[in-house]
Amino acid sequence: MEFNVPERLQLLGVTAGLEGNLTTLRIVRDFRSALSFSEVELAFLDFQHEGEQIKWNPAVGPKAIEVGPALKAAVASAFKKLEQREALTLDLLPLYERFIES
Repeated sequence: MEFNVPERLQLLGVTAGLEGNLTTLRIVRDFRSALSFSEVELAFLDFQHEGEQIKWNPAVGPKAIEVGPALKAAVASAFKKLEQREALTLDLLPLYERFIES
């Protein structure tokens, strides 16, 4: 799957508190590492904090990250927990649909 900068930031938040067995946690850890930004990316993105907003260089394209069935199930589980708590937001809806409804 390909994830743009906002999606990467959102998924880092969604997956932060994920629980599971050892294998699942290792898969999620690797996913979170892939979602993170390298030193080169950070320099190119040039994140700027303006109040509560974060802005960056819009020329950065999406990053392809492999999402296998176990990872997809783990992330879907995190989204389902947000849904049960009625904590989903409109910003998360496109990602929710990609992991739950695809």
